[in-house]
Amino acid sequence: MFFRSLVIPVLLLLAGCGPIIGAAMVAGGGVKEFTVVSGQLQDLKPGRRVLVISPFDKTEQAFYLCRGEEAANFTTAFNTAGLFQADFHMADRFGEDPGWLEKLKQKTPAQIQADFGLAEAPDLLMTGVILYRSTLVAPAQGIVMDVGYRLEFFDLHRQKKVQVEVRVKDLFQKCIGAVVDELMVRITGH
Repeated sequence: MFFRSLVIPVLLLLAGCGPIIGAAMVAGGGVKEFTVVSGQLQDLKPGRRVLVISPFDKTEQAFYLCRGEEAANFTTAFNTAGLFQADFHMADRFGEDPGWLEKLKQKTPAQIQADFGLAEAPDLLMTGVILYRSTLVAPAQGIVMDVGYRLEFFDLHRQKKVQVEVRVKDLFQKCIGAVVDELMVRITGH
């Protein structure tokens, strides 16, 4: 009988710890590292048209949540934040010519617009690599993801690229928004 009277308070105590632990796990989430690998961020002017090419590549330390999801989410985040006017193209990386992306970079913006049926010609092509990804459950909060991206923005007019590597740790649904917010601050200063 004594044992039963202790079970309920102990279970309530343990259940109360979950939300506290979960809140601590997500506190301080956001971009942890940001490195410009090549090019100049100042070349990425706000408001430019970008065609995001999906799916991103991945390393052995990474995995897809859903093939193409990252690129689609970056497209939405760019448009929502107002950083770029973004369109999305889901490529068939398994069946296409391995050099198709390099051939695409040699086309004019008008040719790309016609090829993909875009409303306007893109200024930039964006591709990405998921460098690594790990996830864990934050009780009562959701899934916390630690993910690294290498993002490349290729200027179709100047034939130059800007490449950044970024690490973000946050609730999985906030990671890409945090990366776009960081890009916005670094490109515009606010």
